[in-house]
Amino acid sequence: MNTLYKRFIAVLFAVVAVSLVVSLLASNVLYAFYSKPKMNEQMLVTAESLKDALEQDIPAGSGLRAAMDMLDALDYQVVLVAGEGTDGSGGEVTMTEGPFSGGYEAHFAGIPFERTAMEQSTLESVLSGGVYRGQDAAVANWFMMGHFMNDVRNTVGVPVLLDGERHALFIKQDSSLMFSEFHIILLVFFVTAVLVSLVFIIVTSRRLTEPLGRLRTAANEIRRENFDYDIAPGSYSRDEIGQLAVSLDAMKGQLQENHRMRQKFISDVTHDLQSPLLNIQGYAKLLEDGGMDGADAREAASVVHSEAKRLSSLARQLMLLNKFDHQSYTAKSESVRLDEQIREVIRVFRWRLDESGIDLSYALDESVVVSDRDLLWNVWDNLVSNAVKYSAEGDEIVVTLKDVGDNVEVSVRDTGMGIPAESLGNVFDRFYRVDAARSSEGSGLGLAIVHETVEMLGGTIEVDSAPDAGTEFIVKLWK
Repeated sequence: MNTLYKRFIAVLFAVVAVSLVVSLLASNVLYAFYSKPKMNEQMLVTAESLKDALEQDIPAGSGLRAAMDMLDALDYQVVLVAGEGTDGSGGEVTMTEGPFSGGYEAHFAGIPFERTAMEQSTLESVLSGGVYRGQDAAVANWFMMGHFMNDVRNTVGVPVLLDGERHALFIKQDSSLMFSEFHIILLVFFVTAVLVSLVFIIVTSRRLTEPLGRLRTAANEIRRENFDYDIAPGSYSRDEIGQLAVSLDAMKGQLQENHRMRQKFISDVTHDLQSPLLNIQGYAKLLEDGGMDGADAREAASVVHSEAKRLSSLARQLMLLNKFDHQSYTAKSESVRLDEQIREVIRVFRWRLDESGIDLSYALDESVVVSDRDLLWNVWDNLVSNAVKYSAEGDEIVVTLKDVGDNVEVSVRDTGMGIPAESLGNVFDRFYRVDAARSSEGSGLGLAIVHETVEMLGGTIEVDSAPDAGTEFIVKLWK
């Protein structure tokens, strides 16, 4: 979970960083193509006004000193340059107070510039009557923080005529005034917002990933088959993580039930295998030792044969259930005369019915269904066998088949011992026996096979029973 937490933090930080970069780029584009040109034009208007004031209001002969006194009184950074360049090499020249290299003379007013170097061609252009719009200050023109650059290139320039001599006037607003207290407040606000956002991201990320860590622990406990571990789905929020906790808790319950059923299945299979195997082993030992002969030997052989058939039947049933569980059995589709098939099944049981003194009657409508013939035979065979098993001498079994339009309804009803109400919900469970005393008569898989077979064929099966009143199984199938 630490990895997920770190990745989550990293992603959120990346989102914040990308957002800041994109915002900065967008702001710089707006600044470079709209704000900066507009501010330069406004500053040029101011420079032109100042130029008019210098040329019109300063008396003749007062010249440079009066001009600098006027400029010193303004809230601007100003440099006034005069002269004609004597060095035609071009390149940058660094302006200083008074005469400086190249045959120029400069005078400054307001807060000093941090950088006073400028292209000689720019000086010559303004001195020759041109206008300078700060185009040499690339950083100031493209990056909004460059607007506060205290650089002589970050100015606008106009020509000024003083006492008949042409000067170049470069001017910009005082940087200390531009970066006012309001801008400081905005900067503090921005930095605080970023810091608070980052703290919020870290705390929120921890709160979001902590439930996932608990779910991971729960999943590991379930993997170790610790089904007593309390997931406590109610302690999670009601969002997707909470829904995941509920689903995981439901899965734990299902796995716990599957585990219980698997253990019970192993126990039941072991028991059902052990009993006939012990009988076979015991009688085979007696026959091997020669301690039985005549009728006793035949009876022992009959028991061995019967128990072997029982094991064979159990193996077939287990194989069929395994196919159902793994969905490897593909049901066939063929036309089946249901009434004829049920008659054949009843005919197989005639000898047992006569031997047990049980009366069986039937009323079968002629009906054809499209289904799997072999699976249907297993259904009727198990239901009739179950009715015979739990009926006694003098009891009655009634089998009916009704054709009711789009489906058929088969009922197998007996007047035998019946099923207690508390057992009705378990009759279709594997290895479940209502009467434990009769466990030797079957495996407890017959009704489970019937139930799963009917469901696989798209039908339904219902049971209705009461103690000492008999039992009725009703199967409904689509044609």
